[in-house]
Amino acid sequence: MQATTSLLSRFRIEKTALFKDEEWSIEKLRRPFILWLTSLTVEEKKGIESESQLSKKTQR
Repeated sequence: MQATTSLLSRFRIEKTALFKDEEWSIEKLRRPFILWLTSLTVEEKKGIESESQLSKKTQR
């Protein structure tokens, strides 16, 4: 299982309550991230990755 930058960014957007304070410890975020990541369907993961690719192309 690999986490790309786009997946990490989407997790931060969808789980904003976890990022309210300045503590970004691995211990605090690991379990919620793994649960969130494993709950995504293959189509959702591909959609997140394709959105990331599209935004990179439009920024150039």
